[in-house]
Amino acid sequence: MLTCLEIPAKQTERGVIIWLHGLGADGSDLEPLAQMLNLPQLRHILPDAPVRPVTVNGGMAMRAWYDIAGADIPAAAEDSSGMIASAQAVAALAASKVRPGTPLLLIGFSQGGVIALILGLTVLPGVTGIGVLSGYMPRFLHNEPWRKPALFMAHGTGDSVILPAWGQASRDRLEQEGCPVRWREYPMAHAICQEELEDLALWIQNTLDL
Repeated sequence: MLTCLEIPAKQTERGVIIWLHGLGADGSDLEPLAQMLNLPQLRHILPDAPVRPVTVNGGMAMRAWYDIAGADIPAAAEDSSGMIASAQAVAALAASKVRPGTPLLLIGFSQGGVIALILGLTVLPGVTGIGVLSGYMPRFLHNEPWRKPALFMAHGTGDSVILPAWGQASRDRLEQEGCPVRWREYPMAHAICQEELEDLALWIQNTLDL
């Protein structure tokens, strides 16, 4: 089972968010963001990715949801087996931590956004919504049969790690299949900004009818 940090709801629980961090981080890195949403009806679960060697970083071992072969992600070999294994591990964590019928959101940054999409679209049934912050849809997922939960996708216009065009192409593919996508762009690099958090909080409130 994945290790995780949990933040209980401060009021009667109305939903759960599973937060999925980026490459080289861990669950605690996203704890301030969960607190800044200021949504006391929600419980937050922040799992840690496994430690593994990452090819693009010279084979250095770090927390990563999957391997990255090269900086040009659309052209590099894709670790689909690693992605699926991580998605299944998060699904097992959700099964142990989230009561059936509880509204569930998946929010991921960068690599975590990729896992959130895989989980919410194909692996984990009953997901209410997916938030993808500076992420993208992996190639293997493009032709899978999808569920269609609510989607919030956001990207920095100056992102040089996950290029804005990759996020936009993912948005376009999702919209082609009738997925309801709320898209936002911000003048930032590969990061998360205050305005983005405010937009995310509003989307969560509307999605969960808080």
